[in-house]
Amino acid sequence: SYTGEFDFEIRDTVQKFRSFDDRYVLFGISAEYLSDSWWIRSEYLAQKKSPKIEIDVAYLEIAYLLTAHWQVATRYEVTEFGISAPEFQGSPGSSEEHKDLAFGLNYWMNPNLVFKCSYHIVEGNRFATPNAVADYLAAYQKGSFDETTHLIVFGTQFSF
Repeated sequence: SYTGEFDFEIRDTVQKFRSFDDRYVLFGISAEYLSDSWWIRSEYLAQKKSPKIEIDVAYLEIAYLLTAHWQVATRYEVTEFGISAPEFQGSPGSSEEHKDLAFGLNYWMNPNLVFKCSYHIVEGNRFATPNAVADYLAAYQKGSFDETTHLIVFGTQFSF
């Protein structure tokens, strides 16, 4: 499916980020295949119109239903930002990228309720940063973060 284009401008209402004032056009596309056992989804989003911020985001998710209740899944996601604004010059390169490889096991109680467990290996610091502000600022000033994050997620999802 085609998700369309979203055209917007960032105004200079916030003095700190005036260098981002520009016209941006986001383009996205998605695809999905569903069968009784296989679920495959993918999306891509990009912004290339403005040289101030370039964005490339994509993911591929594949899941297979083993039984009526048990499902295995994997997902790969990549996000890359290119930021040319002066206030971001000198930031660690890992703060502009994100790669996430996930493996999951889902238990479906019924078609409207699922319990999920997943293990993620995340490379980059676009979305994974130190919790404490002091640790974040120290890592930012040194120009380096711990670039690999290992994450276990438990969750549930329901619909009605």
